[in-house]
Amino acid sequence: MLNWRQKSTTRSQLKLAIEDVLNTLPAAYDRPLYAQKCSALFEQVYESYPSGIRACMPPLRLGRR
Repeated sequence: MLNWRQKSTTRSQLKLAIEDVLNTLPAAYDRPLYAQKCSALFEQVYESYPSGIRACMPPLRLGRR
């Protein structure tokens, strides 16, 4: 998606997708550390994929659980 970083809804969807995926992992962190890890992963994606993730990967099939 072009200009994904400028769209707040797209950024929010990415944050929720990251949380959904990390929630499927075994609980190894307390809530503050979990939130820190989610934020760090979002920042990594934000900085690493300015053109969007779909530009380099097939679409993810994520659903709310």
